[in-house]
Amino acid sequence: MTSDGIAESMTVALRGSRQHGHIATADTFRHRLALRLHMTRQLGPLTLDQVSYLVERAGIRDCRAGETVLDSRDAARYHLLVLQGEVEVRRRRRGNSDAISRYVTLRPIDVMGGFALLNVVTRELRAQASTDCRCLLIDADLVDAFLGWNEQFSQLRHTKPALWRWASAMRDISLFSRIPPHRLEAVVRCMSIRVVEAGATVVRAGQAAEHYFTVETGEAEAWRYDPVTDSEALVARFAAGDAFGGEILMPDDRSATTVRMARTGRLRVLAKSDLEARVTGALQPELPATQVRAMLETGAARLLDCRSGLAVLEPRIPGAIGMPLERLRWDMHDLDHDTHYIICCRAGHLARVAAFLLQQRHYRATVLTGGVNAWPYGLEWS
Repeated sequence: MTSDGIAESMTVALRGSRQHGHIATADTFRHRLALRLHMTRQLGPLTLDQVSYLVERAGIRDCRAGETVLDSRDAARYHLLVLQGEVEVRRRRRGNSDAISRYVTLRPIDVMGGFALLNVVTRELRAQASTDCRCLLIDADLVDAFLGWNEQFSQLRHTKPALWRWASAMRDISLFSRIPPHRLEAVVRCMSIRVVEAGATVVRAGQAAEHYFTVETGEAEAWRYDPVTDSEALVARFAAGDAFGGEILMPDDRSATTVRMARTGRLRVLAKSDLEARVTGALQPELPATQVRAMLETGAARLLDCRSGLAVLEPRIPGAIGMPLERLRWDMHDLDHDTHYIICCRAGHLARVAAFLLQQRHYRATVLTGGVNAWPYGLEWS
């Protein structure tokens, strides 16, 4: 199939309505798109379930020729995948607000050539539609979170296969991505297994949230009471790899919905008390950009950028050593144990995992707060 044919099939399939921020499309198309993206170099390190989850949660943006595809409010939050039309990325020359040159042109997905994923930083780049176009906006933070999650659990494949199978099947890692890497395995290991029969209530609306649940097998449904109709309405379904019970992180930790098992299954259960005991006071050291810049200027530290191949079109902090997270375990022997390394990525997810891995091997490693996106000084382009 040609790239035009693929783009057309995507456009037809993605033309459905959107509900609750997700793309309402046929399951067969989502699966086909996820398969194609999973074969690319950029998203190949993720599991197929994770890529499917990214596609399900992605937004669609339609633009007329000449319109801005990404603006300053959301440009640093998304990777841009062109489904139809063309998008021209223009670069503003530093120090000259009027001098703008074409940086790259993004075209529809091409199975042979992969696809263009771009994380645009609007201080110097702007993505503008050169023709009428349709684009998919993929959550960049979630991509980084998945990459870090997979790398951290990769060593468990042979030593703790059951735990690795659960970790590799997880799609919703929103809670776990907030846990410092050096405490994550301890938190996961204290989760208990609960087999729940179909029809049984797992969480009751109005009760204080004491547990966080991930679905291993079976299916659960969340229902919300509507006082106007005096009936319950189905608001969410949770299948294998999904999670619910995030209220344990909220100041008002009462559940807004009742969750029941639609099909008998196995849940992994994390008690709020276990989470608090293992995470409180466990944050990794981070340094702000002002302090890092001073350390770099005096030679007190070196900067290490751990972003993956996704960052080809992204800006870099001048002088940073490039060492992708997926290569860190093999390449870290090239680093100096006497050097203090400041670890950066796009926003921080990958850097925390990289710092944890380096600290395990007795390197001095600290995370740059906010990553490259929050760096207020000059950037360079590849």
